Amino acid sequence: MSICATLVYSQIGRLQSIVDHERFK
Repeated sequence: MSICATLVYSQIGRLQSIVDHERFK
């Protein structure tokens, strides 16, 4: 896997965690 793909997946994971946090408020 390329470094770019890894960065993209880490960004998606961060956004997903933020969305989940907002959803559970």
